[in-house]
Amino acid sequence: MKNRFCLLGCVLLLLLSCSRQLVPTETITASNFSNIEVQCNVTTLEKNQTEGANKALYKAFERLFFIGFPNTICNTPLITNNTNASKNEQMLKGFLEEKKYEPFISSISHQSRKIKTRSTTDNVITDSRIVIDIASLRRYLETTGATRKFGY
Repeated sequence: MKNRFCLLGCVLLLLLSCSRQLVPTETITASNFSNIEVQCNVTTLEKNQTEGANKALYKAFERLFFIGFPNTICNTPLITNNTNASKNEQMLKGFLEEKKYEPFISSISHQSRKIKTRSTTDNVITDSRIVIDIASLRRYLETTGATRKFGY
């Protein structure tokens, strides 16, 4: 009887000492907000909320320009994905650094929460909801020459 309690105590001690740490992943999803807008939900893991919000914008526009979102009004990319990846990177960085995206964002919201990781610094998970006006963005890309009038 005493051995059973000892064994049960050891098993409970082992179970409680083994902590499971969930590793958050970065995700991006989109859905139709209206006939001309798409809503992007982006989850990022960064050091603070500002970096998370910037990365969310980068990921949303990168996906919108070069990959597209299935089952939305943007199921095809807005810009041809060139084989020259550095050209795509420069175009996207210029678009974001010069804040050319601001007229095309209908609404944006961020929620953050701190998480404890095994590293010495705490990280912040930022959930961003970005609503982008696709019709005006497509017209802008046509006038700047990034894409042709009827697609790539």
